[in-house]
Amino acid sequence: KRTGKTKAAAFWAEFSFARIPRASVSSDDLRSGQNLRVYFDAAKLRGQLTVRSVREGDKFSPLGMSGHRKLSDLLVDAKVDRPLRDELPIVLCDDKIVWVVGLAICEDYKVTDTTKTVVQLEVTPYRGI
Repeated sequence: KRTGKTKAAAFWAEFSFARIPRASVSSDDLRSGQNLRVYFDAAKLRGQLTVRSVREGDKFSPLGMSGHRKLSDLLVDAKVDRPLRDELPIVLCDDKIVWVVGLAICEDYKVTDTTKTVVQLEVTPYRGI
């Protein structure tokens, strides 16, 4: 499937995705997961995409980092208030975190110079996230 949308009522948000050519995405767009539209290498993003909330013990590899980091540490460093952490959506590919919405994407799925097709993920809040 090349495009699609799904509502995640628990997060008051709609998630959309599209497969697009690498050439249509600027390098500046690829530098951060700190917004509501992010990009991944389509060849690396195989499996079922799901959305859920943060769970105790979650770990992932933020963009630019080797190895894993506790998600709770990332949220503390980003100064996300404790009550808001449960409302923060996490996007997974199978069981692996690929995007902490609004904060960071996973190093393992980043777009590189050899990427041919990109998956664009975007979240549109019904209210402020």
